[in-house]
Amino acid sequence: MTEAIMTLSLFAVPVLAGALVEQRKAEKERMKREFEEIRRRDYLYGFKAGMGYQNTCNKETARNGLKRNAQQVDEEVARYAG
Repeated sequence: MTEAIMTLSLFAVPVLAGALVEQRKAEKERMKREFEEIRRRDYLYGFKAGMGYQNTCNKETARNGLKRNAQQVDEEVARYAG
């Protein structure tokens, strides 16, 4: 009985240790992939939000520019027409 336990422990312990190391390695790799995916999503979300803000600013600049140019043209037409 003790020989069976010793034989089992001689073969089982290294196999279990190897399996444990492989499991940890696989877990680290999975976590690394998940963190990369999270970073990529955050980057894309930030990029999209920034582009949306830039588009809004461009629209407002265009609107304000049109308003100012229209007023300036009206003032210049009034100045030189009379």
